[in-house]
Amino acid sequence: NILPMHIDGLGSIDGVYKEKLKAFRDCDISICNYESEYIRNHFSNPTITYGFDYGMYQARNINNNTFDLYYNDTFLMNINSNCSSKLEILDLLAPLGLYHYLGYDLSLLKLKLLNLPHEKNRIEIKGNDKHIIYDDSYNSNIDGFKEALRISYRKDIRNFIITPGIVELGKYKTNINKIISFEIAS
Repeated sequence: NILPMHIDGLGSIDGVYKEKLKAFRDCDISICNYESEYIRNHFSNPTITYGFDYGMYQARNINNNTFDLYYNDTFLMNINSNCSSKLEILDLLAPLGLYHYLGYDLSLLKLKLLNLPHEKNRIEIKGNDKHIIYDDSYNSNIDGFKEALRISYRKDIRNFIITPGIVELGKYKTNINKIISFEIAS
């Protein structure tokens, strides 16, 4: 995604885009997250696009960790995964789109999708029956932070959030951390 992140080192959102674009320099196939308005408006001629509302491959009818996979508005299959957030499902669309594009039988992946390892410190649930910790310290952008709040908040227990906010935001630091504060408060 192209969002205000790593601004301290890259200078601007355009700098983030240009740095990420380097990864596509020698590639025959480009796979792009079309939920990102910046990518939709700036990246020309992607091979594979994916998203919820945009892209060739879309996850629709999301219900917890289950969703329907569509290709160009045609239903492909229902997928049950071990993803705990919409952003993890979004991340899963990239390899699913690639496998389909390359002609692989996606039904062969169904069991593997239930056992995907989770990223350490990425909406990772830790603790016991009395204390639950949602560790999202890997998170580096506002969309991920909001999603972590959405899936981790529970009305039936006291919730504690320990966060440094989002770092490396340069000139966006105050504004984005203010938005995060309001998200936490609500």
